Amino acid sequence: EKIPWLIKTWKGISGRKPFCPKGIQSVEDAKKAVEVGCDGIMVSNHAGRQVEGAIASLDALENIVAAVGDKMYIMYDSGDRGASDIAMALALGAKFVWVGRLWV
Repeated sequence: EKIPWLIKTWKGISGRKPFCPKGIQSVEDAKKAVEVGCDGIMVSNHAGRQVEGAIASLDALENIVAAVGDKMYIMYDSGDRGASDIAMALALGAKFVWVGRLWV
């Protein structure tokens, strides 16, 4: 219920830059992001793979793209370490892949 206010405030102070929350891991959350007016989402577990029980973001990506990929911009950010990680995320439907600790 506070997200629409946050989006409006962000747009006002940022010069209308896109509002894209990070940490989306479920289709339900992605649909809610569409519903409240987010411009895009970052599928990420915030390095939660280090915690037992957290799902891998790559496992969530394909279903999220199938559910809302035609309605918003979907980015992927989950500790990608090489070109194969980037290629997999793009092949599963991400439009953009954030790279942090890339080994070249």
